[in-house]
Amino acid sequence: MKATIRFTVNADVAIATCTGTLGGPEARQGVKDFWEAPGWSGQSVVWDFREANFDLSSPETRQLAQFVLENQPTPPPRVAFVTGSDVDFGMSRVFEAYREDPQTEFRVFREYDEAVSWARESAAGRLGFAWRSRKNQDVEILRDGRPVSTLRGTEAAKFLAKVQRASEPEAQQVMARVTGNYRRGNERVAGKHPRNHRS
Repeated sequence: MKATIRFTVNADVAIATCTGTLGGPEARQGVKDFWEAPGWSGQSVVWDFREANFDLSSPETRQLAQFVLENQPTPPPRVAFVTGSDVDFGMSRVFEAYREDPQTEFRVFREYDEAVSWARESAAGRLGFAWRSRKNQDVEILRDGRPVSTLRGTEAAKFLAKVQRASEPEAQQVMARVTGNYRRGNERVAGKHPRNHRS
């Protein structure tokens, strides 16, 4: 059966619903189509494979993971796979090992609702930031899928050292500070202070 992938993009999570047999070429094209889906700007993603089956060897799985890591425009904070069979669950775990990326948490699920709930958790403390390394060692920071800042040299190295050991909410705060979009939560109180009132 020919593979089909349908995308639904919400404010907090994107769902990719797959049917049919997914080989290497279909999976790669599906990922590229997803990156171009209207409305997607770095939200967490749930790939629903319950009505699909994989036709991928271990080397093809590794190549697909490498393709994603090298080409994704905006790394999502979380990616969940939901599978319908033990074989596909196992192959998804192989993909998880190859896809390891400090910017993206990845988990494989058997239950769809559990996967969506887990993916949505990341939206709560998320400010819309993501980052990506360039081949020249620069680091580009994006907000809602759009570049907002580029770090170079020691500034890029310091940034990477911080975000690679930070939790997702902490990493969001680091990126907010670096780009000047950081709020401490006391702006409203400070606005009422007498020294901030003009006569």
